[in-house]
Amino acid sequence: MSARAPSLVVPVLLAVSVGCHRQPPPPPLVPVTGTVTLAGKPVPGAKVIFVPAGGAGEEARGTSDAAGVYTLATGPRPGCAAGSYRVAVFSFQDRTPEMKPPIWLVPLKYTDVKTSGLTVDVAPDRPPGAYALALKP
Repeated sequence: MSARAPSLVVPVLLAVSVGCHRQPPPPPLVPVTGTVTLAGKPVPGAKVIFVPAGGAGEEARGTSDAAGVYTLATGPRPGCAAGSYRVAVFSFQDRTPEMKPPIWLVPLKYTDVKTSGLTVDVAPDRPPGAYALALKP
């Protein structure tokens, strides 16, 4: 029995050492709810994406309802980490049965964080309307 004991020690030590190298917990998230409007009118069904401005961190995403109101989530968790973000918004009608290209409901410049010109600073306790996205035609 003593000959088997050393062969069990190595796997147990490996399991313990792997458990000690856990990733740090994800950052706390801030609730983010806002509106998407185009020329002052709500944009229903718009996909909203917040991309960290510095490149590090997770994206947050949401979809607007019939009133143009969106709520962000980071993966499965509701909210968005505090920080500066570049924003993209896209919305289009689905393809028709004839497979024609989709009809974009927002100007194409808003569909890319590099061209949208939309930036947002996420922080706790922001006033109402802080996350409003007012798109222009």
